[in-house]
Amino acid sequence: MDIKVVMTKEKFNRTDSGKSWKTKPFETTTEEITLSQVQKMTSDEDMRFFRRLGGSERVDYSYTEFGYLPCRLSSIDPTSTLKVIRSFDYVDNR
Repeated sequence: MDIKVVMTKEKFNRTDSGKSWKTKPFETTTEEITLSQVQKMTSDEDMRFFRRLGGSERVDYSYTEFGYLPCRLSSIDPTSTLKVIRSFDYVDNR
């Protein structure tokens, strides 16, 4: 079975008060990646590495037609000024 993964990356800034995140992203990109790239991005080793740098990483899993896979990766940089949300959509590549 060949799985195609479409990743949507959204970047957010802080609000003017600095207390929360803006609701609309200032940049949105979409690209096609492989399942092995998703697994590398969401691996425990990579998550620990970025957390040690001072950032925040969170992976949300969901049941898909291909099994229990990551559906969303949220990353906040160490200075807490940029938030990146990567959403993964899985499609059967037939």
